[in-house]
Amino acid sequence: MKIDLLNNVISLVDEFGVGKKQSPLSTRFKEVEILTDGRLLVCEDYFEFNYRGKSNLYCLNSALDIEWFLPMPSLSSENDLYVGFTSWGDKIFANSWGCYRVEVDVNSGLIKSVQFTK
Repeated sequence: MKIDLLNNVISLVDEFGVGKKQSPLSTRFKEVEILTDGRLLVCEDYFEFNYRGKSNLYCLNSALDIEWFLPMPSLSSENDLYVGFTSWGDKIFANSWGCYRVEVDVNSGLIKSVQFTK
């Protein structure tokens, strides 16, 4: 697998020698992290992100198919997108533009906890 943030492409060649590429869904790749099980956690740039009402933080499986989108952290704002994420051991936290910090359940793609940080 090759992650090329400069050219905005993630590519791989599967076990059958077939190449596959994943481009950003709406903006550009801001952060990409390979999880311990080989899946990819992706955060696209939030500015002007627009993809079917979904958030800009999502998970790709080892075949580069979308496995889940992380829900928005706030029910009061549909456009409270994520500005980035951090990993701390086996925990992943994401921060939103609206000052929410969420803990991410990477298996289900759901939010474990929400904290308003402002």
